[in-house]
Amino acid sequence: LKEYYEHTEPVVKMFLERGMLIEINGEQTPEKIAEDIRKVLFLE
Repeated sequence: LKEYYEHTEPVVKMFLERGMLIEINGEQTPEKIAEDIRKVLFLE
């Protein structure tokens, strides 16, 4: 977890602050996840 907090978390925060990160609920059905991804990519 040390590596995550030192290297990954700061990058995630940066992308969130810049509006460059889209979050998808991964606890949905695979079909719903795919649908949500298509929506944010403007494929639907």
